[in-house]
Amino acid sequence: MDISAKSWRLGNSYEKDDIVKVDNLSLPNDIDKFISSVAEGDRLIGEKSFDCLSIISKIIDEEGSQIAIDPSGGFFSKKILVSQSSEIPFGFIFSIDPSIAYTFKAYVRKDTSISETIDAYLTHIQTLNGSIDQSKSIGVGVGVKFFDNEENFIEVEDYRPLVRPMASSELSESEYYNVQLDVDPKHIPDNAAKAQAYVFVYGHREGGFEFRDIRSTSANQFFYCVENHQSNTSNYPSASKNWTQNFIWRPSYGSSGSYKAANELMELGEGYDYVNNLAINSLPLELDVRFNNRTDKEAKAIIHFLQEKHFPYESIYALDYKGERLLSTDVQAFNFIYSFPYRKDLKFTCVEFNHSIDYRNNNNISAKFICNTESTLRSVESHAGYNLKTDAILPIRVNEEINNSASLKIFMEGFFTF
Repeated sequence: MDISAKSWRLGNSYEKDDIVKVDNLSLPNDIDKFISSVAEGDRLIGEKSFDCLSIISKIIDEEGSQIAIDPSGGFFSKKILVSQSSEIPFGFIFSIDPSIAYTFKAYVRKDTSISETIDAYLTHIQTLNGSIDQSKSIGVGVGVKFFDNEENFIEVEDYRPLVRPMASSELSESEYYNVQLDVDPKHIPDNAAKAQAYVFVYGHREGGFEFRDIRSTSANQFFYCVENHQSNTSNYPSASKNWTQNFIWRPSYGSSGSYKAANELMELGEGYDYVNNLAINSLPLELDVRFNNRTDKEAKAIIHFLQEKHFPYESIYALDYKGERLLSTDVQAFNFIYSFPYRKDLKFTCVEFNHSIDYRNNNNISAKFICNTESTLRSVESHAGYNLKTDAILPIRVNEEINNSASLKIFMEGFFTF
């Protein structure tokens, strides 16, 4: 990109409109400043005023010397070899924002040519007592666990969106395969406040699997500072009010909105005609917004935000033969609160913008935002979630055992009153 952004670091001072890039939430940059420690009784005291029990959290090097503490109990090793059915947590338990998407990835390969699971061609997730059954499930990959504010593990009904298992037949001894999990906000539990990445082998039969370069990031790695602060382990960009990924800059007076309908006209004769929508989103909102008299720092943040949305990013739909994500050319949408009377949850795409410098530290930016994600389905039709205007909730109770199959039709009788 034309505008640079530095990686977020612990212990730095940040000001409003600063731009940072988050590299790895599980293992932040300069983490050694916070996890190097000295022994004090039965505890390890870190240089930056936090401590933990040394019995379970001490990390030593190959010579047996203490080099770090790990408050979460996760591994910090560059490589992890798993030779049994197990889940290995990695790095810190980090704070999250449930409204944004996250990505977890790792490189994995077979340790030996005979390494495999109980079914080399199958992936399967089975639960037991609210957790994944490690012996009856099948797969090799990366996953994420969510926790509440007290770091209590949160059980979910469906774990499949929270793990990315690979069949052992898809892996090789000679090269690594990239295993990547993308977690949409809708799959993050409502009370989730923290998360931790882990690697796993489910349904192990023989041999081992080697993992390396385990990473946790937000799907969009760039964040924008909204207020001055000092960074620490409690205000990660991914879950702090000090940072945002929304377009927060307020436009100047003189901005305007317009609508251009995408319709077709059918002339029926005798003065009659019929206007029909050409698409579901047939009336997109176009905003011409201006940002006048902005400082160099604010203008830099605005331009970086708009420019970054046009750069290719990793697609969740396409892989190469090694499991690497291919780049998508789709222009990313963003959240922007415009003004009354428009809703506050609209998403926009920037299709063009201009920047001019009037004089020192005085910048003018103009841009065109299009809201093309809304549709008539939102207000008058169903199929877009529960719609108060058109849908009804009908509780149905089955009081006898039913043997069901894909080819068997079931008829139910009932009556309703309105």
